Amino acid sequence: MSKLLIPDRTALEQCLKCNICTTFCPVATLDDGFPGPKAAGPDYLRLSLSFVDTDVDFSLCTNCQLCNWACPHGVDIATMNVKAKAQSKKNFRDWVLTNPQLIGKVASKMSTLTNLFANNLIGRVIKKALRIAPERKLPLYHKQTFLEWFDSKKQLDYQEKVVYFAGCSVIYNDPDLGKAVIEVYNRNGIGVIVPEQGCCGVPALANGRIDQARKTAEKTLEQLKPYTDQGYAVITACTSCGLALKDEWHRVLNLPRAKDFANSVYDASEYLMLLEQKGELNQDLGPIQKSFGYHEPCHLKAQGIGKPSVQLLRKIPELEVNELDAGCCGMAGTYGFKKENYERSLTIGDELFRKIDNEYEEVLTDCPTCTMQINQATKANTVHPLVLLRDAYKRGESSWE
Repeated sequence: MSKLLIPDRTALEQCLKCNICTTFCPVATLDDGFPGPKAAGPDYLRLSLSFVDTDVDFSLCTNCQLCNWACPHGVDIATMNVKAKAQSKKNFRDWVLTNPQLIGKVASKMSTLTNLFANNLIGRVIKKALRIAPERKLPLYHKQTFLEWFDSKKQLDYQEKVVYFAGCSVIYNDPDLGKAVIEVYNRNGIGVIVPEQGCCGVPALANGRIDQARKTAEKTLEQLKPYTDQGYAVITACTSCGLALKDEWHRVLNLPRAKDFANSVYDASEYLMLLEQKGELNQDLGPIQKSFGYHEPCHLKAQGIGKPSVQLLRKIPELEVNELDAGCCGMAGTYGFKKENYERSLTIGDELFRKIDNEYEEVLTDCPTCTMQINQATKANTVHPLVLLRDAYKRGESSWE
């Protein structure tokens, strides 16, 4: 038996088999093929320690981490599930899905062809070969990445600065969100440093490729740690990246110095709310006469910081933001790309999608893959809260250039 399966016996003893985690699991509540976090985590590992064979399909776990969030006894069920998932066989599809930076670098260089083929017949053939759901819309790429745009931009000198961990989605697929983050922070008198940076490792970790995730995260930590050592805060506008930097790097991957580093990491909206608490937030916000539904990502909930972007947006005059409170969207990063998970991912998010289509034309969420799923499954337009905040600043400061 692999050493990876040997858990902390104290953690196992803390699990009282109450099954609260299972009631919050978005998969177990609809699919009998997955017995839930308790059975896949603590129970499975207890049986493993007794050398009893058991049959659990760990690939059905989305790594949403709601089990950890829900557990009243503080059992790290999510890590047990990830470590058990690491025993599954690896395949080429998962290698592709867990290397977004490498794929992004190649796809952005030939973005015209990449985007042309992404969702047409050729794209369907490629998806079939990789066992990616043919119905899944693939993300589009930009010839000029966010990092390339930033390097070409003349930066003003600000006394206060933060370091921005953009994440693979912003760098290759959604550079406008990165631009919005910088503009919002600049309007608050804060300069933004965007250093060379790798992937956070979440795609690899969610697929049980722990060694790959550790190698990726170690490299990225080495790129960012010199800045936190100098006293800089690190911000990110992706909730999955944020959870990795704050929590998974030290809790799951046991990276040296990662726990100390985590004390300097903030969600971008969370950091702005700290400014507000000190009376330093620029509140010259113009009115936006719209109504939005807000979807809270699972990886934001797992951070335990509340909903800072909702607090920020409610400062915009005439804007209505309503929390949807309809559970997981089902995308779960790479999970919803896989052919065998596609329908399941949509079923998980069915309540959310029906609520959106019945009530809203526009939706807010802080997670890039939640955005992909909502755009795929509903008629709504999905916006990141900081993009909307940037628009409000533009309306409030007509002199801004």
